[in-house]
Amino acid sequence: MMKRILIFAVALLAVMGSACTKRTVDDSPLTKPSSLTLPRSGYALDLKTGQPLIFDWEYSLGGNVRYQIVFDKENGDFSQPIYAVLSDNNGFTPSVTISAEMLRSVARLAGCEVGKSVNVIWTVRTFKGQESVTGVQNGAPRVLTLTLPFEVDPLPLTVTLSGTSLESGADTEMEHALPVSESESAGPAARSTAAFSVYSYIKSGTLLLTDDRNRTFALMADGQVVAHEEAAAPASPFTTDELRCLTVDFEKLSWTSVTVSDVWFWNRPWDVDGAYQSRMTYLGGGEWTVTVNPFRIALVSHSGYDSRYHFRIDYNGAPTDRVGPFKADVNVSEIGTEGFYNAYRYSDAIGNQWAYSWKTPEDATWDGASVVVVLKMRGETYTHTISLQ
Repeated sequence: MMKRILIFAVALLAVMGSACTKRTVDDSPLTKPSSLTLPRSGYALDLKTGQPLIFDWEYSLGGNVRYQIVFDKENGDFSQPIYAVLSDNNGFTPSVTISAEMLRSVARLAGCEVGKSVNVIWTVRTFKGQESVTGVQNGAPRVLTLTLPFEVDPLPLTVTLSGTSLESGADTEMEHALPVSESESAGPAARSTAAFSVYSYIKSGTLLLTDDRNRTFALMADGQVVAHEEAAAPASPFTTDELRCLTVDFEKLSWTSVTVSDVWFWNRPWDVDGAYQSRMTYLGGGEWTVTVNPFRIALVSHSGYDSRYHFRIDYNGAPTDRVGPFKADVNVSEIGTEGFYNAYRYSDAIGNQWAYSWKTPEDATWDGASVVVVLKMRGETYTHTISLQ
């Protein structure tokens, strides 16, 4: 009797298992989703906001399917879409959030130029196994208007100024901008990768910026940097002829300019009353010179001869720069070593009047002598020379 019951139970389980297996088989046909939901057709998005965009559509009734959103040019048919993105949850959810960076790629692939707009179309491609179907049952592909912000990508490696507003009308290389270190302990700041600057006499006339990829830019009077596609050089935004420190930031697409009013050679050793300042003469090309007579050093009992000197740059309407060596306190043993005469920008408000100053050799012949100094604020390394006349 027990044997019969066991046989019956096994047979029943086999039948139930067979029935369960049949119920899990999805043999429903692949169908398109009913309709697209978000965003509405004609939706416009300015990509400079950086905000992502949610795309949403109805479920397909075709069973266990996956989705992919596809983009194409406005006159395309999705046979070769310009961009495709799998939906959320590895393709099983009928929605996807697409980042602004991805949408920028879509706009570029559709032929959009920076600062302009382009229409693209989008719809859904539904997959089931090896089968796929594109589109929805109700409604056409939707139009999305994308505005590609003006941006410089990749950033320039070099920038050249040209035009009639420059010194002698000659082309001028800009250098990666050297920021100002704000404290005595900060040390020299690293040069910017996005901003370029130049010390130059700039006047009214024309002014064009060209980078290493032969992209051209114009400076607008409102402080913006824009692409310049015309053959003729644009007008300079400057209406007065002045010696300037011009800085152009290609990440922010903006520019600033401050007028250089004076550049000073500052010389004051320890134990010498009063500071000795000599106004420097601009030579052009971001260089200044001065002959200092007498140059001062002092005999300091605890350390031998001592001389402290640095440069100061006064601007109209901007804080004064102190231009000095790579660290706050240098030793005479470092004189002549590699990079010793390189010049960096510091805030002159750091409080210590001797900090970030160079020294001359421990040689009494420097005291009261005539000394020639040249400051070079041009090129990827600012530097200076100092020598007995």
